[in-house]
Amino acid sequence: MRVWRLILGLQLAALVGGLAVLAWTLVAPAAAIRPPPARYLVLFQTEPAGPGTRFYGLLTANLLGRFGRAELQDLAGYRPGESARYAATFVLPAYGGAPAPPALLADVRRARRPVVWVQHGAAQLFADPDYARVVGWRVSPPRPADYLSVVYKGQAFTRDRRAAAQVAEAEVLDPTRVQPLAWAVAPDGRRTPWALRAGALTYVLEAPFAYATEDDRYVAFAGLLFDILAPDAPERHRAMVRIEDVGPEADPQRIRALADLLAGEGVPFSLAVYDGYRDPLGHFTHGRPLAFELHDRPALVSALRYAVWRGGVLVAHGHTHQFGRTPNPYAAVSGGDYEFIAARLQPGGGFGVAGLLPGDSVPMWRDRLAAAERGWRAAGLEPPDIFTTPHYAASPSAYQAFKARFAARYERVTYFPKAAIFGPYDQFFPFETVDQRGDVILPEDLGYLARGQRGPGFGRSSQALIATARRDLVVRDGFASFFFHWYEDPRELMATVRGLRALGYRFVSPRAVLRDTELAPFAPQPR
Repeated sequence: MRVWRLILGLQLAALVGGLAVLAWTLVAPAAAIRPPPARYLVLFQTEPAGPGTRFYGLLTANLLGRFGRAELQDLAGYRPGESARYAATFVLPAYGGAPAPPALLADVRRARRPVVWVQHGAAQLFADPDYARVVGWRVSPPRPADYLSVVYKGQAFTRDRRAAAQVAEAEVLDPTRVQPLAWAVAPDGRRTPWALRAGALTYVLEAPFAYATEDDRYVAFAGLLFDILAPDAPERHRAMVRIEDVGPEADPQRIRALADLLAGEGVPFSLAVYDGYRDPLGHFTHGRPLAFELHDRPALVSALRYAVWRGGVLVAHGHTHQFGRTPNPYAAVSGGDYEFIAARLQPGGGFGVAGLLPGDSVPMWRDRLAAAERGWRAAGLEPPDIFTTPHYAASPSAYQAFKARFAARYERVTYFPKAAIFGPYDQFFPFETVDQRGDVILPEDLGYLARGQRGPGFGRSSQALIATARRDLVVRDGFASFFFHWYEDPRELMATVRGLRALGYRFVSPRAVLRDTELAPFAPQPR
C-alpha cells in the first residue's frame, strides 16, 4: 500500500511539475525567442575592363552584418520582384557597367522597402520622365568628385581628395519630398547632398571605402545604416580599451599598475597576450638567440591573474607575434613582426602585406594555434576564446583556422579581393558585426594611443582619439574602441579614458559585448 501511495505521489508531482513548466512556457517573454535575422540584398556589377564593385559590395555586406545577413549577387542576375523578399536592397553599379536590368529599375521606382543606390548609374532611374517629379530630385551628368569633407549630423568627416571618382550629383527639385541626410563640401564651400532620401530610395553620392581613415566619411556611411535600417534602435555609446602586446617579456609591475588605474576608474579592460617570446637573431642580445615562454615568467602570470581579478579580460594575440627567423618585416622579434602573413617595409616608412608565408595552410595555422593553447595551459591560464590578430593581418587560411578556434575576433580585419588591381584592404567597424566570412568581429575603430601625433599607422594622441570619438557619436549604437601599449605613458591612457567618459561613452569589456550581442547565434557555423 505504501508503494502505491509513493507511486501515486510521484505521478501527481510530475503532473504538477509538467503543468508548471507548461504555464511558464505560455507566459515566457517573447524576448526569450530570437527572431530570424533580417536579410539584405547587395547587388554589385562587373565593369567591362575590371572587377567592378564586387569588393565594395563585400565591404558593404560586412557592415550590414550588424543588422542581419547580407547576400551578394551580380546585378545582371536580378529577377523581377526579388528586392521585395529582402528587408533592404543595396545597389552598387560599376562605372561604365552595362545598363541595369529593367526589372530592377522598375522595382526600385515602386519600392516600399528601403533601397540604397550608391554612386553610379542612378541616371537610369530617371529615364522615366515622371520619376523625378515623384521623388523630387534628379541626377546631373557625372563629373570628378573633389570634395574636402562630408557633414553628417553636424559633424565634419574628412574625405581624401585622392578618392577622385566620377559622381552624379543630386539636384533637388522639390525639397518637400527630399530629405538630405549628409552634405559633401567642396574646396570653395559649395555644398551638395552626399546622401539623400526620398520615399524608400536613399541615394549616396559615392562608395565611401577608398582611402578611409578613422575620421573619414566612411563612418558617416556606417551611421546612415541606422537611419535607414534601424531608425528606432536605442541610442547607446560604448567604449573599449585594450592593453596591447603583453608578451612574456612584459613588466609585471606595469601590468598591475595599469590594472589598478583602470579598475580605480571603474573601467573594464582587456589585455592582448602572446604566450611565446622569440628573438632568433639576437637583435636585442648582441647576436645571441633568445626564447622563453609565458610559464617561464611566473611573476607576469601572477600579474595577469591580478588583472583579471581587477576586471580585465585576457585576449589571445597570436602565439609569438612573429614568424621564424626571417624578419617580417623588422627583426623577427616578438611584438614587432607579423605572424600570420608575410609583410614588407614600405618606402618612406611603414609596412604592408607582401603575400603568404611559406607553408601557409589551414592545418599549419591550426597547429600554431594549438601550440599557443598549450602555452597558455602550461602557464596555468585558461586559453581565451577571443582573438586579436597581430597587426590585424592574416592570410585567408589563417582566418579560417581562427574561426574554428575562437568565438570572436576583436580587431580590424584584412580582406583580399580576387582582382589584382586591389590590394589587401583593412576594414574597421564602428560597431560589432558578423562579416561575410561568418566571423563575429568586436570593434576597434579609433586606432592606438601613443604620445604625440605620429601620423597614420603610427599611433595617435589622446586629443586625436577623443576628437574622433566625438565625431563617432553620430553612430546611433557605436563604439569608441582603442588600444594602448603597456609600455606607453599611463597618463595619456587615463586622459583618453576620462575624455571618452566625458563625451558620454560607457566602458564595457569585450566579454560583455560578446555575451550581449544578438549577432553570434546568426553567424554561420564552421564547416
